[in-house]
Amino acid sequence: MPASVRMFSMVWLLLAACSSPPTRPSESEQRGKVLAQSARCIEAEFVRFTERTSALVASFDADDPEAARVAFAGAMTQWELLEALQVGPAALALLPGGEGLRDTVYAWPLVTRCALEEALVAKSWEAGIETLLVNRKTLAALDYLLFETGTQTACAEDASIVASGAWAALSAEELAARRRAFAQAVSTDVHARAVALTARWKDGFTTTLAEPGSNNRVFMSQRTALNSLSDALFYLDGPVKDVKLAAPLGLAAGSCQNPPCAELLEFQHAELNTVALRANLAGFARLFHGCEEGVKGQGFDSLLVAVNATELEAHMSADLATLRASLEAAPELRTALQAEPATARRIYDEVKGVTDLLKTEFITVLDLEIPTSLEGDND
Repeated sequence: MPASVRMFSMVWLLLAACSSPPTRPSESEQRGKVLAQSARCIEAEFVRFTERTSALVASFDADDPEAARVAFAGAMTQWELLEALQVGPAALALLPGGEGLRDTVYAWPLVTRCALEEALVAKSWEAGIETLLVNRKTLAALDYLLFETGTQTACAEDASIVASGAWAALSAEELAARRRAFAQAVSTDVHARAVALTARWKDGFTTTLAEPGSNNRVFMSQRTALNSLSDALFYLDGPVKDVKLAAPLGLAAGSCQNPPCAELLEFQHAELNTVALRANLAGFARLFHGCEEGVKGQGFDSLLVAVNATELEAHMSADLATLRASLEAAPELRTALQAEPATARRIYDEVKGVTDLLKTEFITVLDLEIPTSLEGDND
């Protein structure tokens, strides 16, 4: 071969090598990236929540009820994002790494107004907030304690605080003072819980989730760790679709006799129902699209691409974008139920579109398992 031809061939090979697309990470490498980024992201979101609860506690230093309400909205919105990231310590105790600590921060839907009013009469928080059952504290109690200003009780006429006249004996001013004192005690407790949860991640669980393997007592394989993350995605199905939307819309069997039923909304006092749904979706997106702003290929969507399920990835991404736009444009859900029921129903249908794919193609393609709580659920 003439020297000139050999030289041309070498140059062509070099140019071809330089112009070749970068090698796509293996599926195992991509799973590792998703786990590592998700672990760092969830820890960062807990840090933000701790900061928000610190601001909530500080808001009681000023004699300004509105400041406390604003601070609560900030802390509550951040927690709603974390609701969709229930992995590890906040998750149910029966799950890998779960400690069931979620209910110590936000016990919805266990909270009951009458129980809170009984605590107001007895000044139960003064004996130590830690002695109270979760249905009388957590962020869920603050919805009532910070936003209710009336003097009527939700307890039945035969309840002790009503029958004894103890509730009627409380003036509007005394009720306001007790609600504020109770709310301050609850907020301090929530902040302490937030600090403890954040420490769980910083002191080891971030590494536990990010680095599964034979020496990892919680996650011995990438698949087990990814199952925990995918379980968190299903918050969009049960709590969001079935409880926050289907129940007040009258779409859940036996939940609502004469829809719409605003009494089944998550927030009965603060206008945070649609805000909460937006935050829930933002949490979902942290896992599906990747946690870090501007970083591509580090979420479950990148795993779908890695196994050549590009059509499913595109379908789910488009559905999520549609849902996000609908929620951004939607009014407070209480208003939508009354004045724009079609809007509320459309949001339900769009959520269901995403969760239907989640429960079928998504789980199958990525070889993951549907959460035990949803086995047999065909809705």
